[in-house]
Amino acid sequence: MARVRIKHPHPNNHSKLQLLRAFSEYLIYATRIILTPDSFIVLTRSDEDIDSIFEKECNETLHVAGFEPILPPEMRAKRTVLVFNTDDYILSHSEDEIKQKIIHKNTWIKQGIDCIFKIPSSKILKIYFNSTNAAKLATDKGLLAFHMSIPSYNVKVEEFIPITTCMRCYAIEQHTTNKCTMPETHTVCSECASDKHTWKTCTSNIKKRLNCLANKCHLRKKIKEEKRKQNKNSSKTYSQATQNNTNSNNTNTQNINIEKDKATKILTRILHSHILNIANPGSYNDELNNLFKLNNLPSINLPPNPPSKNILSLTAECKINTKEVQVANEPDEEPEEELEIEEIEEEAEDSLHTIQATEKVKPPQPTPTPKIQGKNIGLKLITKRTAG
Repeated sequence: MARVRIKHPHPNNHSKLQLLRAFSEYLIYATRIILTPDSFIVLTRSDEDIDSIFEKECNETLHVAGFEPILPPEMRAKRTVLVFNTDDYILSHSEDEIKQKIIHKNTWIKQGIDCIFKIPSSKILKIYFNSTNAAKLATDKGLLAFHMSIPSYNVKVEEFIPITTCMRCYAIEQHTTNKCTMPETHTVCSECASDKHTWKTCTSNIKKRLNCLANKCHLRKKIKEEKRKQNKNSSKTYSQATQNNTNSNNTNTQNINIEKDKATKILTRILHSHILNIANPGSYNDELNNLFKLNNLPSINLPPNPPSKNILSLTAECKINTKEVQVANEPDEEPEEELEIEEIEEEAEDSLHTIQATEKVKPPQPTPTPKIQGKNIGLKLITKRTAG
């Protein structure tokens, strides 16, 4: 989950509401906001939301409201790309000229480029984009500059190597700030190693690192190199462990696909060519390649007149032998099948006997009721003739 630190002189619920309102204007939605003594820690859904916070309009709105977003180092690494094997013609131009040409020729760079740095004594360019999306597109598409193309395989996103640093005593790879044994009033400058002030008020021109007392921290560089080697070795070990399995799986999958898709076609064409060769001896190779060509199969050179009759007879004998072997290997299945047939026959006979028995025994029929006549019960019918 992406996160960014936003400084504010008075971080409280009221300023938190102001921050959320500013985010909503630019369709930025935070998943969580954590209050610290001097800032807000904003957690977002993706890196794109962090990019939106540092866009020009949103950044200006936040500054007007008293908020100061600080770009995290891991996000800056995701925005940075290294261009290897850069042509000498491109390197002959100044950094500002290279920046303008890349922005002009690559129209998909919407947010622009922060800066470009040429690493001395090498053919490497370091480009700081203003969005992570631009860095991703650079690794996918490559770059255009000075009528030349920089291929995508020469563009790599900078690797971020985190180093645990205590922000109170500035110890490296030992503990975090909340576990520091120094009191909160401990004062030390990370720029000149003085214990009279902090880096905010440092005016010394002589820079010394606390851990090594040198102008440039060799200890930090050494830790980065060791971690980079560890990451490289771990990735190599993993790839080596999975390389054989991956290759074998790929080859097996390809073989299975070939057998399913083409085996039936190839076998049918071979048999058909043998039949044609029996009718017209010497035509086997030509007929087979013609059939392969019609079905988009690769051509093959074979003898023109193989013994087709013998081959077909051998295949027939092989089929008969395989059937006999199957029958010989399954002797125990016949009695079971015979028992099942006998049981079915017995059930059928029982059902027939029951049907015949029901047909022989007829149920008693009901006696018919006698007809009732009117004269027997004293009824008379009187009719009257009418005119009309």
